[in-house]
Amino acid sequence: MKATRSRSAPLVDVDFYSTQLEVYASAFESPRDPRELVAPITQMGLLVFEPELFSSPSPPGERIQLEGRVAWLPVERRHEQLRELLGNVIALLDGDLPAPAPQCDLCAYLASWPR
Repeated sequence: MKATRSRSAPLVDVDFYSTQLEVYASAFESPRDPRELVAPITQMGLLVFEPELFSSPSPPGERIQLEGRVAWLPVERRHEQLRELLGNVIALLDGDLPAPAPQCDLCAYLASWPR
């Protein structure tokens, strides 16, 4: 679920969340324990809530009311893009560190690590 704040802007940029949702879907489809399998994930998307009214008709701390607009924004599965992204991340993490910058204490520290 995504809550928005701006009435002038579009509800939400679906592409911004597509990788995150693909990771969730892949995790559900490939659990460590096969008894927890949830597959196939045939639909995914964002349930977007845009708050419009907040009130507290009861004594403070007991109840609140929150009203607003709700929209379902479907997101396409992009399994191959996720696979490519994860491959790039793994290659980066497995690769050599760049040469440390002369004035960078963190770079010098990392360069001293045994590989």
